[in-house]
Order: sequence, then structure tokens, then C-alpha cells
Amino acid sequence: RHGGSAGVQEQACGAILNMVRMAHLDDGTIEMEECLDLVLTAMWVHTEIAGVQQLACGALGCIAQWDMKMQDGSRTVAEAGGIELVLAAMQVHAGSCLVQEEACVALQRIADLSEHQQKIA
Repeated sequence: RHGGSAGVQEQACGAILNMVRMAHLDDGTIEMEECLDLVLTAMWVHTEIAGVQQLACGALGCIAQWDMKMQDGSRTVAEAGGIELVLAAMQVHAGSCLVQEEACVALQRIADLSEHQQKIA
């Protein structure tokens, strides 16, 4: 509904980031694949907005960490195109240390699943 509003998307990515960080306390109500889709869409639509990219990279890093813990056959961040979007965020926002930091953490967590290490390198 508010996909075109960068401010709303930035807040939504921050909310997803916080939810996923606390996922170990979750009773199964967080739909990780839905969160993944929402974050990737926000990154795709708002490539020029550093705040969206920063929080989205943070959320992807947390989702990737969840992927590694669960290994439940759900689509991973890498399979959904997350690596490419994180790398794009790093290029577009090369001057933003906040985007760079969150992007590096996300890539490190994605790379923890060994099958994705070559794709990141």
C-alpha cells in the first residue's frame, strides 16, 4: 500500500530488522519468507535512499542468520537475489559508512552458508 513512500519503507525495514533480531523468542508468527520479500522489494524500489538500504541490509543479515539456524528448506537470502541487492547498495552508497557496515555484516552472514561464498567473492 505504501511501497512508493521511502519513509514508510525505511520504517518498515527497521521494524522487520527488529522482529527478526528477536526471532529466537518468536512463537512461530514471523513469516521469514514474507519478511524477505518485503525487504528485497523495498531495496529494489528505493535504491537511492541510504536509510532504506541500511536497514534493509541489516534485516537481510538477520534473515540470513535465521536461514543458517533453521535450514528448513525455505528460500534463502542468496537464492532470493539478496547478494546482488546488497552489492548494489554498496556501490550506490559507497560514501555511507552505515550502509557499508550493514552490507558487510549481511554478506558475512550470507557467506556463513558455504555454498554462497564463491558468489560473494
